[in-house]
Amino acid sequence: MLNNAVSKIFIYLVIFSSLLLFNNKLFADSCNGDCVNGQGVRITDNGIKYEGGWKNGQTYGHGKITSPSGQTLEGDFTNGELNGYGIMTDVNGDSYKGGYKKNAKHGKGVYVKQGARYEGDFKNDRFHGKGILHYANGDIYEGEFKKGKTHGRGVATSDGIKVLVESKNGDNYKIIKRLQ
Repeated sequence: MLNNAVSKIFIYLVIFSSLLLFNNKLFADSCNGDCVNGQGVRITDNGIKYEGGWKNGQTYGHGKITSPSGQTLEGDFTNGELNGYGIMTDVNGDSYKGGYKKNAKHGKGVYVKQGARYEGDFKNDRFHGKGILHYANGDIYEGEFKKGKTHGRGVATSDGIKVLVESKNGDNYKIIKRLQ
């Protein structure tokens, strides 16, 4: 008889604990609309908000993410990842408009950060390929980039003077010749 009572208490504790865990998981964030297969707004327990399409419980289609600090990321999602065209804006004025692949900047894009502006190719979230970098001080570099650094030949402009330069992995430019 006592074993039967202990068994029932144990079963109730297991069920109650499971319900508590399930409810905490379920209510750790909130959803308005259809956050499984449709349109919905989901706010996580840490304040991140996603508004847009859902498919099989993952972000899908056009949507917008807003962080508690005000940074936004808007674009096309597939299987929970940003793929295709997207726009990132930060409250401090930093921004990116262009291609994304698996949540990373990829393809053609324009990135503005702390007064500098890069327009060109991206790969795996870095400058990679051909691009133009306008530095905050007014200097310009137009040429090749590799893994986020100047690499290969390009044209550097400073104070109206243009020179053909070469660099390797972002090391100091080697001046090939003055162009202007």
